[in-house]
Amino acid sequence: MPQVDPYDPSIRKYLNSKVEPLRCKQLQYEFTYLRNGRIYINETEFTASGYTAVKCKFRCFDRKLDDDVALEYGDWIQLQVCRLNRYCK
Repeated sequence: MPQVDPYDPSIRKYLNSKVEPLRCKQLQYEFTYLRNGRIYINETEFTASGYTAVKCKFRCFDRKLDDDVALEYGDWIQLQVCRLNRYCK
């Protein structure tokens, strides 16, 4: 997944710096996070949430060839341990 920087100098002229940033209330636990293009399971949040048994599945998806809107989804893959160490193509 690409890393996008909303504060890149090339787009600063489009930002209104006089507006205070939003402070959103956390409504649910953040069970996953993205780092260096990979999705990770946040084990600290699972512990804090009180869940004791979790089943993890993933599937890859991509845009359909010559279509900017439609997506193609791969099959769901069950992980034996909730640690994702695979990349989608």
